[in-house]
Amino acid sequence: MMNFMAIYKTLSSCFVFCLICATTACSMDTEPETGSDLIKGEMPPSLMLEPGNLKLETGMVRDLLFISEKNQLVISEEGRKDSNLLKIDLESAKPIGRILPVGSPPNQLFSFTNLSVSDDELSVYDTDQFRFARIKLGDGGEFNIDSVAAIDLVEYFVEDAFFFNDLVYGIPLVAYSDSLHPRFVRASLSKKIISPIGSITRECYEGNEVVETPKQILGMAASAMPMVRPGGDFFALAYRDRDLFEIYDSEGEAIVWSEGPDYFCPHFKMRETKYGTQPLNVTDVSRRAYLDIATSSKYLYLLYSGKVKSPSDATGEYSAFAAKIIFKVDWNTGKLLATYEAPFLISKMEVNANGNTFYVVPFEGDSRVESLVIPDGQLKL
Repeated sequence: MMNFMAIYKTLSSCFVFCLICATTACSMDTEPETGSDLIKGEMPPSLMLEPGNLKLETGMVRDLLFISEKNQLVISEEGRKDSNLLKIDLESAKPIGRILPVGSPPNQLFSFTNLSVSDDELSVYDTDQFRFARIKLGDGGEFNIDSVAAIDLVEYFVEDAFFFNDLVYGIPLVAYSDSLHPRFVRASLSKKIISPIGSITRECYEGNEVVETPKQILGMAASAMPMVRPGGDFFALAYRDRDLFEIYDSEGEAIVWSEGPDYFCPHFKMRETKYGTQPLNVTDVSRRAYLDIATSSKYLYLLYSGKVKSPSDATGEYSAFAAKIIFKVDWNTGKLLATYEAPFLISKMEVNANGNTFYVVPFEGDSRVESLVIPDGQLKL
């Protein structure tokens, strides 16, 4: 990677988004080549979101998915005894269906995260079993839990997985070998073949300091949330512990990597305990970057924290795992287009196809889903 010194001097004096892209005219429609030109832009002022009509009591929410063709919201709930998927009709704001994780081995599912829909199939990742699955949707949009294609990714302890260009992509927490820690593992649902692609770098720069993560926990420090662009031509990663998001092509190569407003590195180290050598997240230094990622038909949205993980205010106001700021990003360039501010702290979000309504989980009460809307006349921002 390039020398980032000039970037950090700029970041210390102004609130900016720094983009490294193929060229200043980078466009994903023309498959840009990786390059090192730097584009800088001032952080736009935040636009306040307003409460919408949806206020729904649920179980503890793990994930949200908006299905534009049906104007429905799918909620992954975690109850006291089990998890399930709850489907909400947004016209009436009422539940219209629910399924429990059932099925038989090897396709059995216990939990649902990273929900997405394509080709009349619902993609889910079962973090309890490290299992990715595709569930058929009926003509009316109902779930057919008896029709499941699944693959196990436990070998790499994949933290999240998604469906892209007819293949499964997983984000591994462990190394493939002593010399390789892949950015992704790629798998075929039909052939059950898994192969590593891309790699993770150990070095990260904060000002003049090089922050290097021990190779044993590189995957943990590079933890990220994926999102596929509608149409399936590219996908993005938003990092949890590093102020960075990236946009990738189908070969797992980063074609856009964009540093956030407070660019910072993950701070992890190894320590000796009575149980042996264990990873340590240095919470009084570590900051949380992105809490969630979503996409409309045109734009990428990132829920941004930027707060130190510890200590935390008892009210949650200073909790690193709650935020009010949402970034709107251009899928084609990675450029920040707008920032939105929620009227209360939120921990998860989803957005509709038009990008004018957000479905959010309030931090004070993660068993509720509400809608927030962009004020009339302000969507152009």
